[in-house]
Amino acid sequence: MKGQNYFLARQPIQDEHQTLIAYELLFRNSAENRAVIADDMSASIAVIQHAFLDLGVDTALNGKPAFINISENLLLSDLLEILPADKVVLELLETVPRTEVVINRCIALREKGFRFAIDDVMEDDEALHKILPVVDIVKVDMLGVNMANLDVIAQRVRAQNKILLAEKIDSLDQYEALRAAGFTMFQGYYFARPKMVQGRSISPSAMQLLKLLKLVISDAEIEQIEDEIKKAPEFMVRMMRLANSSSYFKLEKLKTPRQAILLLGRLQLSRLVQIMIFMREDSETRGADPLAQTAIMRGRLIEELLEHSQQRALKPYGFMLGMFSLSAALFGVQMEDIIKILGLDEVMAAALLRREGRLGEFLALVEAAEQADRPEGMAAVQVALETLNICDTTAFNRMQVDALRWASQM
Repeated sequence: MKGQNYFLARQPIQDEHQTLIAYELLFRNSAENRAVIADDMSASIAVIQHAFLDLGVDTALNGKPAFINISENLLLSDLLEILPADKVVLELLETVPRTEVVINRCIALREKGFRFAIDDVMEDDEALHKILPVVDIVKVDMLGVNMANLDVIAQRVRAQNKILLAEKIDSLDQYEALRAAGFTMFQGYYFARPKMVQGRSISPSAMQLLKLLKLVISDAEIEQIEDEIKKAPEFMVRMMRLANSSSYFKLEKLKTPRQAILLLGRLQLSRLVQIMIFMREDSETRGADPLAQTAIMRGRLIEELLEHSQQRALKPYGFMLGMFSLSAALFGVQMEDIIKILGLDEVMAAALLRREGRLGEFLALVEAAEQADRPEGMAAVQVALETLNICDTTAFNRMQVDALRWASQM
């Protein structure tokens, strides 16, 4: 398999309450190839090894199941059974024929605890009728389906007590209409690559944290930072908890906010502030918001890319760049207003507003990687890696998984 390149993308899947419940993992071995796994057995082996053994994706997913596209060759092989049945949903590609052999194989794997989804459903046809009894989830392609067929498909699927998953959702109106039609799982750029649909005011606590962040990144005096932290008790509790965690290997517990500030340092402190800014205020969903998780992962990945490419002068910008690249969608305010609130310089403003400059190129690469389920996304990733000349695809994949794991831990 020397010379094969594999790309990793992760897209959130949510339930009807917009709670993160799973991820789809997407792999490619070229910019042009739309199949996740090549037909030959050696490529299938490499993909499984890359995803679950070398990269440790199951750990990075933080307990959420992974949807994995499955070709006919892989489905019929014994290799599939090394995957953990409780951590994956096997997503049958539209190219998998609905033969008796395929259906019997699905039955056998279901008896071993595997779950199945069928990909890219657009019609209530014979192919759907044959496979429906042995799958658990039906993914309807919202870009390709004729809306006149949507109700027919939904009725067919619900009648057999199967789950309806709408993929490639790109608007709030579409999401709400599909909920009304009986869909309970959702996936698309509306969630993973959002655009502001309606405004959402920044809460007083978020504004307080933004003020604190401005102090941290502007090299304000420790006394000023400490005074501001005392006005945000929820943040102070988390800061003390982090500073007193075993990862810092202290001889005795810290007792004051100032001790925690000095131990953590400004970089780690700014990360913690940013993460809290992006978390949902509802304690039941805090940390599960896929937009917030995507923002955290972006920040960490850009930081790692800057370190790997020896752009150390830019590294202090990396985490904030990734985090605030989604701030307009999360807060419902204009990016220009965020830049003004934080007093960000022209380097950051150019990257956030126009994807310009070196930082803008790194942000564009990370955004392209999130779109790797589409050919244009894959092409953009490959071009960006070649243009930036920062790493090969294997190193880039490892950095992605490291960033996912770090975000989950945070």
